[in-house]
Amino acid sequence: MPLSTRFLRLAILILAFCATSQLDAEFRDYAPLSKSQLSQLMPSASRTVIDLTGTWQRTVNDGQPEPFQIPNEAPDNDKSVYSREFLIDANAAARKSWHLVFFGVTDEVDIRINGRSIQRHPGGMAPFTFRIPDRLIRAGVNSIELEVGSTSTRTTITLQNARHAVKPRLGVIREVLLVGTAHAWTSAIRTTQSISSSGATLAVEATVTSGPLERLIAASDAAQQVPGANRGTVVVEANVLNPSGTVVGRGNPVTLTLESSRNVAAQFLIPVPQVERWSSKTPTLYTVELRILHHGALIDDMRANIGFRSVRIASGKQGRQIVVNDTVMPVYAVDYIEDRPIVGASMAARHYEHDVRQMKTLGVNTVRVRYGAPHPYFMNLCDRYGLFVIVDLPASDIPESLLALDETTARLRNAADRVTMAYDSHPSTLAYNVSDGLDERSPATRDYHELIGVEIRKRGTALLCKTIPSGLAAHISEGGFDFIFLRYLTPSDRANFATSVEQAQRVVTRAALLSTFGVAVSPDNNQGFSDPLSRQAQALVIRDMAKSTTDAGLAGYSIMAFNDYRRARPTMNIESEDPYLASYGLVDQWRQRRVAFDMVVSIINDEKEPLLQAREFSDDTPLVFITTGLLLALTLLFLGNRSRRFREYVIRSIVRPYNFYADIRDQRILSAVQTTLLGGVIAACVGLVIASLLYFVRTSELVEYVLLLLIPSNGLYELVRSIAWNPAMAVTVMSLVAFTVMIAVSVVLRVGALFVRNRIFFRDALTISVWSSLPFVMLLPIGVALYQALSAAALSVWVPIAVVGLIVWVFLRILKATSVVFDVAPTIVYSIGIGLVVVCLATGIWIYDASNELLSYLPHFLSVVTS
Repeated sequence: MPLSTRFLRLAILILAFCATSQLDAEFRDYAPLSKSQLSQLMPSASRTVIDLTGTWQRTVNDGQPEPFQIPNEAPDNDKSVYSREFLIDANAAARKSWHLVFFGVTDEVDIRINGRSIQRHPGGMAPFTFRIPDRLIRAGVNSIELEVGSTSTRTTITLQNARHAVKPRLGVIREVLLVGTAHAWTSAIRTTQSISSSGATLAVEATVTSGPLERLIAASDAAQQVPGANRGTVVVEANVLNPSGTVVGRGNPVTLTLESSRNVAAQFLIPVPQVERWSSKTPTLYTVELRILHHGALIDDMRANIGFRSVRIASGKQGRQIVVNDTVMPVYAVDYIEDRPIVGASMAARHYEHDVRQMKTLGVNTVRVRYGAPHPYFMNLCDRYGLFVIVDLPASDIPESLLALDETTARLRNAADRVTMAYDSHPSTLAYNVSDGLDERSPATRDYHELIGVEIRKRGTALLCKTIPSGLAAHISEGGFDFIFLRYLTPSDRANFATSVEQAQRVVTRAALLSTFGVAVSPDNNQGFSDPLSRQAQALVIRDMAKSTTDAGLAGYSIMAFNDYRRARPTMNIESEDPYLASYGLVDQWRQRRVAFDMVVSIINDEKEPLLQAREFSDDTPLVFITTGLLLALTLLFLGNRSRRFREYVIRSIVRPYNFYADIRDQRILSAVQTTLLGGVIAACVGLVIASLLYFVRTSELVEYVLLLLIPSNGLYELVRSIAWNPAMAVTVMSLVAFTVMIAVSVVLRVGALFVRNRIFFRDALTISVWSSLPFVMLLPIGVALYQALSAAALSVWVPIAVVGLIVWVFLRILKATSVVFDVAPTIVYSIGIGLVVVCLATGIWIYDASNELLSYLPHFLSVVTS
């Protein structure tokens, strides 16, 4: 082959690689909405839409402004001010009313136009629109400032302490649009429908809002003001168009007399013959069009997609089912969290389209949007592709004491109002999930459900549902819900599936029952389904739970989750390079399929299952624990054989502790070398037990929940997570911690010696601390066999009791030794010692409660999480 040909081929390959890399990079990054995508979200020919995405200025803590791309998540949790300028020509400033449309801001936003604060809004990710007062808009350059911060510390705590909560999102997460309308416009459309065999009747309620009517100008003559006598009269028309754009239904025009800055409702009853029904298999979309005319000229038009469909709960052969268009629809759902690498929650339209297409390939008919209201474009895609949507309110794992607060109920009621206003008109909206993981036995939960149910029913037509831990199945309060999810996220939950379903079916008579389940995997684990953290095990659990759900006659299930996402807090349950990764997904963060994806495809579409391998999996005690135990045992034997006095000290400190401590008081000094060596051995025994315990509970979701409450620092929790998965590191670190505690006790005793007559040196205090802790040597055989002992049901209770007993014994020995060596009455020493411990515990609990609502979440853990 000629040399020139080789170089040509090499150049072509390099160019192709560079082009592919560029396309891949562009796909990963955010891209603004195109004109066609904007027209789907703002379907109007008469309105001016200006996309404000792009470069803004971000100011933090009164610092210097820096360029910042919007939409985007803030890189920190500080309150930020985002600012930019926009231009409006003199003609448009007078002829139009101007609005800001936010597709998603979190958490609270203070809106300022030209330096004037006009609105403080609890963003909460749900889309909302705000009208800019006409007096603030000026011809030429205008400024906009958005001050975004957390609503309150308590709100942040309740959001982050929800199990598997998503990474906090603070900032202008989605697009901001500037929309200009005529001074009379349709601000909202609400539709209800009744369907019969011959067609359908669509009831339309349009909210017409007016601005300064003295500025209302006829669209046919942009230079002539309308005479004042006719300034308040407009005609509103409503039409229904079929998918091809042909008008198939007309409402009788309504004449409205408007006043400045008022809302007026226009109602229409439109018969539509022979409609094609919307469903997940045939997502036929019609369009309702509202037109406002003034003096016969069109001044505003607005369109919204509608789907003719009926959804209800009815009794079937196996129980209560969800019926769509008079046909039972088993719910095959996945949980969806809007999150991707690089862009986070600020996803581009192409990202949503890619995800929706993958979901359709998966075969699901429903998607449950978790941890944040969905993007309007995602809802538009679900309308067009045929995916039902369940929208979750931010009410997950909230303790009773916090749920009962006015602050909490007001926030959730506002969220319900925003969600129904934003999503109820979409044919894809199936239901609102109003809670997840609340205590069904609590009066506060019943009050909340009643309040939110009434609030949603006022404006919404979708179904109501909630999610409860399967352990509370016998205590379900059915009141007013259309269907209820039973949650199965832990092995013990899944083991008790049949029992919990039977309990739920006894107390639920009107609502349909569904299950929700999922299992986290270690992302790189392909060790076969014998390993519970492998990808193959995830597929197997999903297959078995789906089959159990179908066999039990439930109305369907939701799988947690479609995609991996970033958590608010680190997780200890999986082995991963990223401690914040919630790897429950059928696809990973980059949307690469796992074997569970193929398993779900086979289940829903009744296809051949993917082949799963078991492989070898060992769950034995790590070798480092056995080796450490043997080394410690040999060290003790060495100390005992080398020194007869050491053996005597050991026996006397256990059998005759008073005499032993009296020798310390009388300055019969023990060998400092032997004491230090013994202290190291004792610390290592304690470290071995703690390391074994951490290794055993590292995959327990219950333990993780408690540790996240007790360790509010993410950095410290990451350290605990690291040592839990690294036995050698765990033994070393925990041994050092135990020895440090001995030193700390010695320091406390030395400080206490300042208040007694006897001359007590630090060496004496260290001797008291070390030799009083001698019973901890008994932990040595426990530490070696603890991992296996905890796995045995017969020993799993007695081992912790024995450890607690040893801790109490050592504490009492320290107090007794202090009394003897300090020559102080035992009652005084015991009172001071116990009082000091109580004060330290009370102070720690008070600090933790103030910063993390500990006293609210611990009862919630005991009553709900462990249920």
